[in-house]
Amino acid sequence: LEPQYMNSDEPRDIRDPEFIKYLDMLSESVKHVDDVTGVTSASTILKALNDNKLPQNYNYITNISKGNPLFDNYISKDFSLAIIRISLSEDFNEDDIIKDINNIINEIPTPSGVKVSLAGQTIAMPIVKQSLGSDMAKPSNISLIGIIVVLLLLFRSVRFGLTPLATIGIGILWAFGYIGFIGMGMNSATSGVISMIMGIGIDFGIQTVSRFRQELKKASPEKAMNLTLNAIFMPMATTTLAALIGFKAMGWGELTMMGDMGIMMSYGITACFLAAITVVPAILVIGERLTNKKIQKEDEKDFIKDEEKIFSKEKQISSKIFKSKNHVKGGNKNENRK
Repeated sequence: LEPQYMNSDEPRDIRDPEFIKYLDMLSESVKHVDDVTGVTSASTILKALNDNKLPQNYNYITNISKGNPLFDNYISKDFSLAIIRISLSEDFNEDDIIKDINNIINEIPTPSGVKVSLAGQTIAMPIVKQSLGSDMAKPSNISLIGIIVVLLLLFRSVRFGLTPLATIGIGILWAFGYIGFIGMGMNSATSGVISMIMGIGIDFGIQTVSRFRQELKKASPEKAMNLTLNAIFMPMATTTLAALIGFKAMGWGELTMMGDMGIMMSYGITACFLAAITVVPAILVIGERLTNKKIQKEDEKDFIKDEEKIFSKEKQISSKIFKSKNHVKGGNKNENRK
């Protein structure tokens, strides 16, 4: 109840018959909404206690509700707030339920000084999901931009600079795919997990690319990758194991959300490690093969052009020699005639 005027006839006590009547209209209308299995309010309790009839007298309503524990969960102690509890089926649609109930609230005339709003987990979930989407997007985008800048400055190559991103891209995709598969939900406390996974997981990709570039100077792409994996596997596996132990320890406290964050981090780092020793090596070797083929084709084209130039020059020289010989022969014939 939110009376707008002093000394008006607006309800100031939810036990007012006018408000109870409005409460009953809402309760009865909501019962007919799809996926609603039950509706309970102060009006339904009053009807149950009064031979299924709605009391019309304020004093009677006051007396019947006074000291009755049934009303404690539906009426506030200062009699300014009332709750309608709605039970839903297991497979309800949140958007449809919210839309239908809002339509009912808008269709039924609201008494002056009365404010109606939806509340509860069903109402909060869409809002939380929307907030989580924006909360996850902002730090993730900032982290990604920072990582790209650092990689380009470190490797000074677009190809080698962007290749480590496959580690966190594929790793996060695998991790959150598995999290969704097992039905583990996100919440406001775990919305920043992606940024942390990106910050830790990118190190695996950097190690793979850096070592490969070193080995590539003295071996073929395939041999260089073999040497790279032999050198980095144990250090990266040890780092992953240490991180998993640390993340597991996060779940030993009393805060459940910290345990959930630790589990998600464990999945993410493990997935990034696997991506760094499978996907990234494949990208590097294939990239080197394509680059070598391109260079080889360019060398072949250059070789053909050089051969054509040499052949053209030889042809020109032969032509000049042939012309000079003919000129000499022509001169000798003239001398013989004389």
